[in-house]
Amino acid sequence: MTKPTAAQRNPMRAIRRHCLACCGGSAVSVTECPAAACALWAFRMGENPFRAPATEKQKAQALKNLKAARAA
Repeated sequence: MTKPTAAQRNPMRAIRRHCLACCGGSAVSVTECPAAACALWAFRMGENPFRAPATEKQKAQALKNLKAARAA
């Protein structure tokens, strides 16, 4: 068994792939999905609608971490 890639471990991407498969591969059908009773319906666009947006402080820290990682 091979080790899953980062993209395969990402739950939001997995939900998006599931919704695309459920709608026959049509992104438009996923957008217009009428199955609001589905537990994954709120996540169908590949984003968590319940997650608070990052603050400016969090964005600055993430940028600092990225620069440090690139320098290493």
